[in-house]
Amino acid sequence: MKITKKLRGVVVGGAMMLAGSVANAGTVTFDLAGHLAATSSGFQLTSNGVTALFQGFRFLTLNALADTIADTSTVTSSQIGRYNAGVGVTSGFKDSPAVDSYDGFDFVSVTLLTGALRIANISFGSVIDGQDSFRWMWDTNGDGAIGGGDTLSQSYDITDNSGSFGAMTGQSSSVFGFLASDASCGVGCTKASYWKLRSISFDVTAVPLPASWFLMLAALGGLVVARRRSA
Repeated sequence: MKITKKLRGVVVGGAMMLAGSVANAGTVTFDLAGHLAATSSGFQLTSNGVTALFQGFRFLTLNALADTIADTSTVTSSQIGRYNAGVGVTSGFKDSPAVDSYDGFDFVSVTLLTGALRIANISFGSVIDGQDSFRWMWDTNGDGAIGGGDTLSQSYDITDNSGSFGAMTGQSSSVFGFLASDASCGVGCTKASYWKLRSISFDVTAVPLPASWFLMLAALGGLVVARRRSA
């Protein structure tokens, strides 16, 4: 049985494709620093085949039952822009272009258009006094947006611009939110949190090849074995 060099190349190429798919595990990072005027429609970014939609919103009222956002909470859309320190949210002319908890609670919504993933790490910019905090949320009820019925994490302190957070419990979702929570400056403190979202990384798991690919590679591999035995 004659195996041509071309067919042998297909076998080798297929094996390399299989190895590459298995080795694809890792992280995808979105660097959010840049220059984009605040827009109400949001913006899309693509990194290594993963596409995400970034939008700005604000809770006018935020009520929670344990770790669940109550249906009595009120969400309104805001504008989102990209700046040197990351993305910020603004609701109008007099509102600073940051994610803050002045007169409501700003949050950045991240919708993964290419499917659900797990957060690996996030980092911040424009942190001024080390008394800022954030909460993260995910679309528990599956309606494609952050709001009533979704999960709200505990509050995390942001100490400085170099801080990053990787302990995001491994929750998988296609929609996440990052909320400016009350400032971490003690009982009775009325300071608001103020920051920008600098970057976000997601865990990427290797996608298995379809069964037909494995059958094809096995068949071609069998041909090579038969060729060697008949030689």
